[in-house]
Amino acid sequence: MSEFSIDELGVKVGLEIHQQLATNKKLFCNCTPIDTDEYSIKFQRKLRAAKSELGEYDPAALFEKSKSKTIMYFANPESSCLVEQDEEPPHELDIDAKNISLIIASALKSDVFREIYPMRKTVVDGSNTTGFQRTMLISQGGSFNVEEKEIGIQSICLEEDAAKILGEDGAIKKYGLERLGIPLVEIATEPFEVKPHEIKKIALALGRILRSTKKVKRGLGSIRQDVNVSIKDGNVVIEVKGVQQLDQLEKVVEYEAKRQHGLLKISKKLQEIDWTHNEKDRKDVTELFQKCKSKIIQNAIKKNQKIVGISFRNMADMFGYSPYEGIRLGKEVAELVRFFGIGGVFHSDELPNYGVEDTDIDDLKKILEINGNDGFLILAAPEEKISVVIDQIILRIEYIRNEGIPIDTRLATQNGETKFLRPRPGAARMYPETDIPPIIISNRELEDALNNIPKSWDDSIKDLQIKYQLNLQLSEQLFDSSYFELFEKKLKLIQRL
Repeated sequence: MSEFSIDELGVKVGLEIHQQLATNKKLFCNCTPIDTDEYSIKFQRKLRAAKSELGEYDPAALFEKSKSKTIMYFANPESSCLVEQDEEPPHELDIDAKNISLIIASALKSDVFREIYPMRKTVVDGSNTTGFQRTMLISQGGSFNVEEKEIGIQSICLEEDAAKILGEDGAIKKYGLERLGIPLVEIATEPFEVKPHEIKKIALALGRILRSTKKVKRGLGSIRQDVNVSIKDGNVVIEVKGVQQLDQLEKVVEYEAKRQHGLLKISKKLQEIDWTHNEKDRKDVTELFQKCKSKIIQNAIKKNQKIVGISFRNMADMFGYSPYEGIRLGKEVAELVRFFGIGGVFHSDELPNYGVEDTDIDDLKKILEINGNDGFLILAAPEEKISVVIDQIILRIEYIRNEGIPIDTRLATQNGETKFLRPRPGAARMYPETDIPPIIISNRELEDALNNIPKSWDDSIKDLQIKYQLNLQLSEQLFDSSYFELFEKKLKLIQRL
């Protein structure tokens, strides 16, 4: 195992900030955005991937469909209507949301398009009842400064927020519709090279520009950061979604850079191995494991699931090979398997363990006809998922061997790592929204946006210091606080007394 140093990897980072807008209506209906956990309406859907205008399926949509989930939706009439249920066409675009997005684009010196075309972005994970998210490109280009460094803006989009995940119960995913359709802006920066600890400063500076408008929501869940990470020798960009706290950014970028470089090392080692796979290398071993002491395997058998052994010739020690701490081929396989809702997968380099004993392993090796130079996987899963999951495992190992780093969308974890979420979407993901006509931006709207560009961060802090007689530290904490607007409202009430 090698010591990891990020300094020589040539790491490039791009940020995507998703910020909810403080409007009184949702983006395409008159419902008021209200956070609630009371629901009087319940319905379910089964979402399927559809071909794009070019006759192609989006790979991420196909992969999500393979999970075969049923989606249960919960709605409150006070915060959603037939538009969110996809039983009524979208209404006109909310004027306030459009104007706020123009102000933000102007504040970031971004070039606004005079005609805006709503698009449909395919999403079949259940977070949109329609199977797509409505989005529109507002502007491109622009920049903002963080200390002495200029950070470029790639694009600014106005789009609907997704439904709120409530949980999963087996093959059923549950979503609440109160958040679906809330207007948000997505701001994507150009890639930049900085030290990991500087990324937080850049995200914080961009967030402060947004908050300076006083037209965006504050509080937990109102702003989310995605981060794109690439390394010099990787030739791919990995999107990491769901970085909730700015303090996580440095850890997430460091881990993802380490993972990518570790995968290149694993790829090189796999290329030295003469390995192929075919149907005869996978065998049903359910009967063999009837008396196995593993709780995971016994639970799977009680659910009438199958136990399958998969042999990998000449791959002894490969699943457990760890170029850096926490980076292993076995971990990549386990993350992929969990995507299908399956927790029962073991590899040869971690056994005996978890209740799987030496006698179980010896009997398995005889059935698989393998020796000490070979590796294997044990997979416990519903019969209808077995073939799909094994095929995906083989494809992933082959991709790592031949290409290096799989092109994924990944999810940030609480401990600053990343885990597999889905394959990276392709061009087939986007197609025109046929229910909404193009939106024309007038000269007057552009002038109004330019006239409403907020004060800079420094000027806003100085105003707070003077207005409320606060020191610098308290002024900065107040400005960044989710209670800032409440603070100002209460003071106005007090001043009237």
